[in-house]
Amino acid sequence: MKAESTFLFLAGYIVAWFFATLFTIGHWPDILGKATGLWKKGKGGGLAGTLATYLYILWVASLANAANVMFWSFLVCTVFGWLAFHYGAKLICMLADGPVIKHDGSVTEHDPNQIVIDEAAGFLGLAYIIYRFLPVDHATRLWLLFIGFIWFRLWDTKKPFFVAWVEKKFPNAFGGMADDVIIGLAIGAIFWAVHYLAPSYLLTITSSLLTFEFMRIIGISHKKKIEKAKLSINK
Repeated sequence: MKAESTFLFLAGYIVAWFFATLFTIGHWPDILGKATGLWKKGKGGGLAGTLATYLYILWVASLANAANVMFWSFLVCTVFGWLAFHYGAKLICMLADGPVIKHDGSVTEHDPNQIVIDEAAGFLGLAYIIYRFLPVDHATRLWLLFIGFIWFRLWDTKKPFFVAWVEKKFPNAFGGMADDVIIGLAIGAIFWAVHYLAPSYLLTITSSLLTFEFMRIIGISHKKKIEKAKLSINK
């Protein structure tokens, strides 16, 4: 009986890890980085997870019931993802042979870089909004997915204040899942609002907003580097 309980316990953790890493995709950057020596451990998990989800969405987009498939995929990733996130992260931390790294490069115990189900849920939420609530042609939707992919990665790397607050307020699996879901839904809401206000200029305005956001974040990063350099000089 005890052996069966132990087996079920370990099996549950392994299933959670498998789902939370998006069927091991979250580990691929670490494996490639170690094999090539091009980057350190703990880099690229979020990008790999989002890119894999992007490719999945492009396949789903060819289906007649694309919006419904995206909705159920989003729901499964969101509802079951936070449980998989919690136990998958625990397993990675228990088996780690060194510090466990977050997407932003900091050390963590609850949001390892290899956990990418949150990126999948967030980007699926964005895709669902595009395919359910934006009555545009197929080509426009594909462009919006591309713009959304870049924007999603930008905000996932440099989180806006409202997302950073959620992550800080809930330093656990819920917060780790919620921040990416909020990012996806927020970008989707921006796309919807632009289409509602100026449907003829949807791609132009969304591309311009993305460019503006990109330049704003670069400006903030540059300012922080200058301030850090000044502090180092003063010391």
